[in-house]
Amino acid sequence: MADKKKKSAGRRGYLDDFQRTVDGEFVYTGKEHRWSASRKKLLLETGLPAVLAAAGTVINGCLAGTGMERHFYTILPYVVQLLAWVLVLVALIRLAAAKETIRDYIYKKTVLALPGRTAAAGSAAIVTILAEIAMLLLTETEARAAMAAVFLGLELVSLLAALWIWKKIPELKANITD
Repeated sequence: MADKKKKSAGRRGYLDDFQRTVDGEFVYTGKEHRWSASRKKLLLETGLPAVLAAAGTVINGCLAGTGMERHFYTILPYVVQLLAWVLVLVALIRLAAAKETIRDYIYKKTVLALPGRTAAAGSAAIVTILAEIAMLLLTETEARAAMAAVFLGLELVSLLAALWIWKKIPELKANITD
């Protein structure tokens, strides 16, 4: 019996909230959250900066003449940043797909996960900016200065987007009620 409780509290614990009907279909019987304010406005205010930051991060990976070409200390935080933005976008897409009611397991995996994911994206942007500046100072890159400026500008956009979303998370949480 203890094994069953331990197993249900794990990754698939939300499956206990589904009950089989007489027809053999499963119906969700768990806790649901509802939007109490403008759902579309809040999703736009968080989703648009996330899309812009993710697009800027992808563009940075394609720029020639920056630290992305051959310096591991620039590539590693960039990869972390890219993955963090993908996770932020996945959370926001799942939240948008939930419509007016949000099941508890989706709430936990989206709204409660956003602070950590945006913090990871913002922190990785800071480290990537510092690594790019270090690369510029340590190597001869006069010919690459224009590309480095574009790279740093897009990284700054990513950092500002993370800060903006971080600022909007309490408002997002406050507008979703039990």
